[in-house]
Amino acid sequence: MEGAATTLDVKTGKLRRTSSMPSVCDDVVAQKYTSDGKLLRHYNYESKLSKLQKRSLRFTWHRLQTRNGGKRVEAVFEEVFERLMKQIPLVREIFTTRTFLSAMSKNDVASLRDHARMTVKMIDTIIKNLDVESRKRTDTESDVDPRCLG
Repeated sequence: MEGAATTLDVKTGKLRRTSSMPSVCDDVVAQKYTSDGKLLRHYNYESKLSKLQKRSLRFTWHRLQTRNGGKRVEAVFEEVFERLMKQIPLVREIFTTRTFLSAMSKNDVASLRDHARMTVKMIDTIIKNLDVESRKRTDTESDVDPRCLG
């Protein structure tokens, strides 16, 4: 099946193929040009989240960073990934494959801790850019741009 994506069915713990996955690239708020003539397209958080959802995310993210039993947020996410691997063993294969491919292509290792660190960085950047005006956004074309990750 050409063009189909592979997703993880959490209930069965098996991979399934689907071609109906929504694309984050479809939701673009603004198309502006930079001073050097490059098209700059910002991801549209408004189309995905209500004001209440954004406020809840900000509140929860702040609490997670200040009140999690002395653990750093990265350690919390690392623990979440470990629990996920215990619940769904197939997830371990995904992390192992990613680690191997990363080590082969870039001569670096993408460990579970690296995945947790990148996830925290991505969420932190998104939270900071939820209600920022277009010209002050820091997520567009960064390594955690939702349009590039999705």
